[in-house]
Amino acid sequence: MAKILEASLSLAEYGAHMRLLERYRVLGPLVDNDALHEALGGRGDEDRRAVTAVIDALWERDTSGRLQPSGAASSSLADDFEQFYYTYPRRKGRLHAQRAYARARKIASHNDIMLGLSAYLEACKGAEAAYIKHPATWLNSGGWMDEPDENRSPLLQSVLRSYQEYADA
Repeated sequence: MAKILEASLSLAEYGAHMRLLERYRVLGPLVDNDALHEALGGRGDEDRRAVTAVIDALWERDTSGRLQPSGAASSSLADDFEQFYYTYPRRKGRLHAQRAYARARKIASHNDIMLGLSAYLEACKGAEAAYIKHPATWLNSGGWMDEPDENRSPLLQSVLRSYQEYADA
């Protein structure tokens, strides 16, 4: 439904929606409409109408009155972390991973992290557990943004890592 509404937005409304999403990704749930209008640099009634129309169509308020994209409230951070943690190939340092996940979610969506994790899972196939990063390490380093080494087999990657550790010691 949100995609259909997004497609029918005017240029000003689409710009307001993208700026709201960017602020949401950085700051989390947002404040009231007037403060948002000022923060987004609204320059007149047309901008104010665009922000209000976008908020009414694509955003919702949580129980404390803060604004978030429609559907964001249905999936809590704790639920998202549980899905991430039990998908991750090496479950070590749960509390560190939970804090790292909360920090990562300030700059990336759950879907972005999970897409990056699926690529990491492919890269880890056949690798020894000792060569798979702990979840907090992977999150803190922005692992979901990494590109996998597609031209190396997991066994070769393990051997190269072992050699690199030996050479660094």
